[in-house]
Amino acid sequence: MGDSIDRSDPRHVYQQAADIVRDRIRAGIYEPGQDIPSMAKLGKKLGISELTMERAFYQLRDQGWLVVRQGYPTQVAAQLPTASTHSQLLAQARDLAERAARLAQALEAAPQGRQ
Repeated sequence: MGDSIDRSDPRHVYQQAADIVRDRIRAGIYEPGQDIPSMAKLGKKLGISELTMERAFYQLRDQGWLVVRQGYPTQVAAQLPTASTHSQLLAQARDLAERAARLAQALEAAPQGRQ
């Protein structure tokens, strides 16, 4: 488990940071329901900005790993996602992307209204 950002890695820095936090959760360093260090503290430890760490936290929140609430410490989700949860979310994301593409095509093909 890598605990540092690799500047030669082609992935975005926030993705690497999210992977580090996710790996710590999987390893039991951060346990379900536990508060984790702040975005600022983790960002400083990893040598990245708080804004980049925030993006990593929100990615992990969207994937079901973290609970992020304004004014409260960030916590590891009480119920961690499983591989099937991840697969379901990925399938939903692909479905939404396909719907968005079809909607965009329909809007582009629609005649322009009077301005």
